[in-house]
Amino acid sequence: MWIALDAGLPDGDELGVLGAVELVWSRTLAEGPLRAFLSVFVDDFGEYPGLHYAFTGVGAAISGVTALDGDGPLRVGLLWGALALAGTAWLGWEVGGSRRGHAAVWSAALLAASPLWSATQRHLLIENALCAWVALCAAALVRAQRRSGLHLWALSGVLGSVALLTKQTAVLVLVPLVVGVLTTRTNRPRPFSVVGPLVACGVALSVAGPWYLGRIAEEGSYLLSSAGANPGAAGLLRQVAYYPLVLLQQVWPPVIWVALFAVLWPVRHRLPRPLVVAGALSLVVLVGIPKKYPRLLLSLLPILAAGVGVGVASAGLSKGREGASLGRGGAVALGALLGGTLLGTSFSTQSVVRMIGATDAGLRSLDERCIQRWIEAPVQPGLPWNDLIGAIEAQGVRRVGAIDWPSPPCEYQTSHDLGEHLWVRLRRAGSKMTIDAGASFLQADGWPAGAPDLLITDGPLVCGEPAGAAGAGDPCDAARFEPIATFPYRHESWDLDLRLHRRVE
Repeated sequence: MWIALDAGLPDGDELGVLGAVELVWSRTLAEGPLRAFLSVFVDDFGEYPGLHYAFTGVGAAISGVTALDGDGPLRVGLLWGALALAGTAWLGWEVGGSRRGHAAVWSAALLAASPLWSATQRHLLIENALCAWVALCAAALVRAQRRSGLHLWALSGVLGSVALLTKQTAVLVLVPLVVGVLTTRTNRPRPFSVVGPLVACGVALSVAGPWYLGRIAEEGSYLLSSAGANPGAAGLLRQVAYYPLVLLQQVWPPVIWVALFAVLWPVRHRLPRPLVVAGALSLVVLVGIPKKYPRLLLSLLPILAAGVGVGVASAGLSKGREGASLGRGGAVALGALLGGTLLGTSFSTQSVVRMIGATDAGLRSLDERCIQRWIEAPVQPGLPWNDLIGAIEAQGVRRVGAIDWPSPPCEYQTSHDLGEHLWVRLRRAGSKMTIDAGASFLQADGWPAGAPDLLITDGPLVCGEPAGAAGAGDPCDAARFEPIATFPYRHESWDLDLRLHRRVE
């Protein structure tokens, strides 16, 4: 529903993911799904592994997605959310003990009702797939530890390798998860065996290892650049507090945490120890990561949701000295509170909803860039793409440029400027037109290739050297332009007065 209502620009990171998915999608249509899927293991998709692009791109192609500028890719991406919910329910079942059925339901419900998790599922992000694979791997590991079957350990290794081939940050949760599982005793006494864990590690390394071995130099450079990202942007206290603040504000809003604390405190001894250990260690590791993005917590959420879900399910059994019973009425009230805050933070921006919903206190201004805001209402209306592109194509010109491409403010969206989006949309429409994306008059310090045939401005064309031009001169010296069309856009966070000008010979 949210995807159908939203007409905003895709986030900058999401645009890059969609571009990689497009490569697999187009190759699937041309060469078939098998060759397209296998291509991600030999082609270079940049700093991240290509497994997410493979699954999503092939899935989009075989499901009939034809317009990558529409909602099709996002709807295919929702399958990662469904897989994460299934894996989290399975994990809750495995650690739920005598209340495993209730634990599975509450685990999945808590994940689904997380404002941060639900908000990111509406976008095409690598972390959505990573969250799903970690949930499945965690459930398989717990079951393997309980049952001690080598086939279960092998399955854990396969799922772990798939997570590692989705994104490198899988290791931030998988290693603490393995520690939590292996340091916890099962209810069935048996001597500890290292054979199963070795099988899991061997399978994971044999499947994921070749990709990492082939990129040792690139991965080293990536780690070094990440470690040096914005070193002086914030003090040590704010760096340390970042992920705990995300956890207490956006994973579930403060009002939910208060309710959960009241439910869990009497039954805190019933919480599954392997997930408690894994969650605590993962959070400690994340705190030490220089990059600060709320979505890095996504792969930890199935473990947190299952751990809390088991506690909520246990509260239904606890009575008397063991703790107050949650009861049917309490369960309904907690479910209503979860659903209400989720709907409020998804579809409303009213102050009352914000007071009880997810917040971002202490998360802004951590570095010089815009904060990525995932938890928000759908953006409406959308930019007038059809009218703008139709007017451009009707002119039959070769080049479109700008003195300075309009860029969305941080309050609207963290995304690229209008030139980048226009270039992508025209290319997908089959146009051979050149868009000076990344090479406006200000960016290129003049018109190196001559003035464009069409000029896009935000407001009337103002001749004279623009501010920040650094001696590039007057853009009107090389050509004269006449206005031919206007495309006004009004939004509470971004007002545009787009105008199209044609060069006069």
